[in-house]
Amino acid sequence: MNHVASATEMEEQSQPATAQCRIALYDLQPLRRAEFLSFLSSWQTEQQVVVYDALASAAGVISEPAKMAFINLGASSVRTPQVRAWLSELTAMETPPVIVVISDREDPAEVVLAFEANAKGYIPTSIAPELALQAFTLILNGGVYFPPATLLRS
Repeated sequence: MNHVASATEMEEQSQPATAQCRIALYDLQPLRRAEFLSFLSSWQTEQQVVVYDALASAAGVISEPAKMAFINLGASSVRTPQVRAWLSELTAMETPPVIVVISDREDPAEVVLAFEANAKGYIPTSIAPELALQAFTLILNGGVYFPPATLLRS
């Protein structure tokens, strides 16, 4: 007897088998989210992970479990109400994801705030793209990355 796979089954087969391979992306700016997802396309394949737009259909509500969460701030502060809400909701989950903050800001106070909010990484957008991908890989595999120069200034 032949089995014809449904669209759902085919989608499940094209995705990694484990839920631990999901990475959520939080960013209030749609174009920046799309650019970041595009930037990560090769890295996703290499690391066998799926990075998904956590805000695309959920209107900002955190619902899907993920192993890691990228919070892309742009020039916004870790102090903004929306970012604080995301950090609180993510860290309160039964199995909280590893949090990585990506920011245009290199202020040591911002880095410390991210660390205090249980982030395992703070990636300034001023670093080379290759270094950012290496930092993401390090964090995905249990490491921690905070910019050394920024921490030395604090």
